[in-house]
Amino acid sequence: IVNMLVGNKIDKENREADRNEGLKFARKHSMLFTEASAKTCDGVQCAFEELVEEIIQTPGLWESENQNKGGWGRKTLNYHLKRHIAYRF
Repeated sequence: IVNMLVGNKIDKENREADRNEGLKFARKHSMLFTEASAKTCDGVQCAFEELVEEIIQTPGLWESENQNKGGWGRKTLNYHLKRHIAYRF
């Protein structure tokens, strides 16, 4: 399993938790960490791309046995990721 903590509302001046606090929590719990703003969309695309990249690089999450059960193999996942990124830009 790949876990990611996303600090939200980076567009606000007075945030309840600062970046260092989020980073410390994520490291303590072996999570990826990034920040984003749902309001302005800053960092949202990057968060998804980083999460998918980590999934691709983690053996066992998408291997061929999953393909036989209707899941995606690496080639299929890469195809959909590239297609999505190309579509967005």
